[in-house]
Amino acid sequence: MTMKRPSMGMFEFKIVASLVLTASAIFAVSVVLVRDTLDVATSLTRRRSQELTNKLAESATFYRRLVRTRKALLKLRTRCLAKGISSDDLRSKARLALRLADIVATYPDLQSVEIRNMGTVIARREKMPSSAPRQPPTDDATPARPGTGPHSARLVPITVPIPAWAGPHTSKAPTLVASFFVSRDLEQAYQDIGRITAEAPHLRRLTSSLQPHYFPLFLKWFGISIVLVTIGGLLLARRTTKRVTRLARAVSRVGHGDFNVTVSVQSRDEIGRLSKAFNDMVHQIRDSRQRIAYLEKIGAWQEIARRLAHEIKNPLTPIQLAMQQLHDTYDGSDERYQHTLDESVEIVEEEIGSLRRMVEEFSAFAKLPSVQPTSEPVDSIMEEFLRSLSGTDEDEAVEWTSSKPNIQVLVDRGLFKRVLANLVENAVQAARHQGQKPKIRIQVRAEGRQSIWTIDDSGPGISAEHVQRIFDPYFTTKPQGTGLGLAIVKKILLEHQGNIEVASSPMGGARFVIHLPLARITHDSGQG
Repeated sequence: MTMKRPSMGMFEFKIVASLVLTASAIFAVSVVLVRDTLDVATSLTRRRSQELTNKLAESATFYRRLVRTRKALLKLRTRCLAKGISSDDLRSKARLALRLADIVATYPDLQSVEIRNMGTVIARREKMPSSAPRQPPTDDATPARPGTGPHSARLVPITVPIPAWAGPHTSKAPTLVASFFVSRDLEQAYQDIGRITAEAPHLRRLTSSLQPHYFPLFLKWFGISIVLVTIGGLLLARRTTKRVTRLARAVSRVGHGDFNVTVSVQSRDEIGRLSKAFNDMVHQIRDSRQRIAYLEKIGAWQEIARRLAHEIKNPLTPIQLAMQQLHDTYDGSDERYQHTLDESVEIVEEEIGSLRRMVEEFSAFAKLPSVQPTSEPVDSIMEEFLRSLSGTDEDEAVEWTSSKPNIQVLVDRGLFKRVLANLVENAVQAARHQGQKPKIRIQVRAEGRQSIWTIDDSGPGISAEHVQRIFDPYFTTKPQGTGLGLAIVKKILLEHQGNIEVASSPMGGARFVIHLPLARITHDSGQG
């Protein structure tokens, strides 16, 4: 059999709807902001791209002019070198060699110079390796040597005619070929500028083509986020509503009279605190109902005790008087009858005495005074109670300790002493009935807003089948008991807004635990 999944409740729907609406509002605002941001960014990008393109174009023009200017400068320098060669130098190879050596040594960016005539090299001079530049230049003013350092360089040969030629044919005039070191950085920068300038329009088109994809992509993620938020909201709402539903069902059960229900506390949030408060409330209601039910039950038994006392008390005196008259008027002529009459009168008087004691207990039970609690120190209560035991069998059997000094409790001193006396008397009688020496230990401690009174004895204890009925009126295990003592004890404690429980004692007998409300706790100086 498959279980039907519960449908979404109103509370659960409200939680999910709130989460979805909140997420939708945030994402809607984000969509508008992203769209406006993309528009502004695209506009700025296009404008800046155009500005950079214009600057690059201007830079390309500048570099082109710079390259031309540099070539013109090298040609001008070569012409100056050519003017320095005289006709005498041309007629003497030795002088020409010295002139070329002097030129090469003078200019560091000059790799070699040579004189050509009709395409034939008639003199040549190169820079010696030891005198060559050791590192490339870092700017365009000083050319670099090729193959040295990170900046590569190349040789630029410049050919110009030598003006000092005095031959008949100008076309046969010798020429000067000067090879200069020229850095490639300038040319590389020029090439880079050209490439970037060529790529700039493509980048602008790429930016324009990508922009339409941003917005749909954001919308897609918006849809995915809404789905995730909805799923997360459902899980969160389902977990929350389960706890609320469990609490609501527990409240309904309490409303129908089931006060044994509890709700598990699974967290420390508001619902967890509410569940704990609900459990505490149900516990208090259950205790209050049990207290009220017990007090009502005791009240009914008090009325029965009052009537029984009245009905039993009335015929006792006439019966006793009739027996005494019968005994007194007989002349004693028959000895056997006289003996029987004496025994009968003795038995009747003994039973009448027992009935009178029972009537007194019934009357005392029926006439229990109302509790009037006041703030009383535990030390004073116990000292007075122990003094009342002086000279009795219970005096040496009782031992008491207090965990804290000056504990103040709200009690009716007289009625509470009756509670202690009843419990001590029961413990002593139970121990002696078993032939044991009675030993009773009373301990008092403060815990929260209550005082805890623990009364242990070394007697035979209370059997498990009697524990549930031990405080019921007229239930007793004593041959001569009325079963009212513990019922009176519990009634007095319930009217104190306290309680009493029974368990097994580590001393071997019974343990009675009394809960009484505290008035206040003070500590004497110097005591722990």
